[in-house]
Amino acid sequence: MREIRERFISLAPSERSRLILEWGEDQAYVFGYLVNLGDDFPEAIHEGFFDAALQLNEAFARTGMPVELVSDEVLGEVLRELVDEASVRSSPAMLAELVLSVEISAKMPIEDPVLLDRVELILQSLIECFERSVPERLN
Repeated sequence: MREIRERFISLAPSERSRLILEWGEDQAYVFGYLVNLGDDFPEAIHEGFFDAALQLNEAFARTGMPVELVSDEVLGEVLRELVDEASVRSSPAMLAELVLSVEISAKMPIEDPVLLDRVELILQSLIECFERSVPERLN
């Protein structure tokens, strides 16, 4: 994951924006979900969510598990489950890597425990959506 993160950190802002928009066309529901979080988080952290999503997508692709379209149904299901079972953490190592990615992207540590919980919930939702959107034949 470190190699992927370092690659994304080194991107020029225009290249980063291009990749986000391309990814957003492929993952319209998740992209819309992240866009809608704009008023709920500091701008730097909000931007970090997009970086984390791109890095997560790349990590899945590199392991031979390309993520298909995350449907509106999968996204809704994951969000309902996470709200009902807020303590669910299926991928703690990946979650920690993505939190680090958001902190690096935001150029600030997330020290507020309430904000950290909220950030982790969003990142967990991305992990769950991506995991559920890998074709069955690859699971």
